[in-house]
Amino acid sequence: GDKAEKISRYLRKVFFFDFTARALCCYLKGEAVSEITAMRDG
Repeated sequence: GDKAEKISRYLRKVFFFDFTARALCCYLKGEAVSEITAMRDG
């Protein structure tokens, strides 16, 4: 009941944060790659 509700809410928060962090990481990596590519290509 109450405990399961709390746990699922907590897990949802954690998963959302993890997903967001990972997406941000990938985005920043992609940005860095395009920067390096632009520099290399002159």
